[in-house]
Amino acid sequence: MDALVPTAIGCLFLSRLFTGTISRLTRNTIRLASGDLEVRMTAKDCLRGDEIGAMSRGFNLMTERLARQIEGERRLLGDISHELRSPLARMGMALALARRQETIGNALPYLDRADREVERMSELIGVLLTQARNSIRAVEESRDSVDLAELVQEVAEDARFEGATKGLRIETCLSGPLPVLGHRQLLRRAIENVVRNALRHTPPQSRIFIKTCSDHTGKHREAVISISDQGPGVPDSSLSLLFRPFYRVDEARDRDSGGVGLGLSLVEQAVQAHGGTVEAQNIPAADPEGRTGTSAGLMVILRLPLES
Repeated sequence: MDALVPTAIGCLFLSRLFTGTISRLTRNTIRLASGDLEVRMTAKDCLRGDEIGAMSRGFNLMTERLARQIEGERRLLGDISHELRSPLARMGMALALARRQETIGNALPYLDRADREVERMSELIGVLLTQARNSIRAVEESRDSVDLAELVQEVAEDARFEGATKGLRIETCLSGPLPVLGHRQLLRRAIENVVRNALRHTPPQSRIFIKTCSDHTGKHREAVISISDQGPGVPDSSLSLLFRPFYRVDEARDRDSGGVGLGLSLVEQAVQAHGGTVEAQNIPAADPEGRTGTSAGLMVILRLPLES
């Protein structure tokens, strides 16, 4: 009988040890379902070395990702509202000015402007729908072995055709094969968006250089694609912002070129869906006077894990 007392105390202690964490996990799950994105399991719960500790860490990871996703969607919704408001305001102004004209001929320039704004909104909505379709789910549902070197070669050939009107040279240095596991069309669109961005901002009679290689220096073998132009580059403070939806370095320039500020955002989304990264960096200019801060162009680097 005396031996049962410490056994009962031990069982009670273990019961409280387990049920306490499980109760907190249950309460936190209910709070999360109610919209509380700040709820987290305690550090003590997460440091446990058993399955309940793993559940606590998984809960925190889930809530952090969910909070980032919802915050990103809120920011995107605000950006969309702002982007649609501007062409709607310009279209309304153009139509109001058209109504003041005494003849149809005098109103035509304003009607043309309204038509351009309608096309811009249509393009914006089309890109947003594309972004919605190009989700991680698309990658997970359709994974095939894709040779990135071959894909880049195809995009480069298309770029040569498009760049011929500006006298642009598309030079390549492609090593291959570079097999990755993923969605072929999504990867192609990502590479194409970067190349098109380079075509848009590279001055006539200059060049775009595309290089592929493999990198074995990190923990995993990676395929590396670098796309360099000879454009004006961007301010260093803008490099980390280039892949944000609707971000523009020069709003007037990008509007004139037809950009809606989503191309590079789609690139980052596609690359991240494949477990990779993308970054942009200015190419330093060779300045004979030794001045700093000048740029000879922009380089965008995509890294994707090679198929094992």
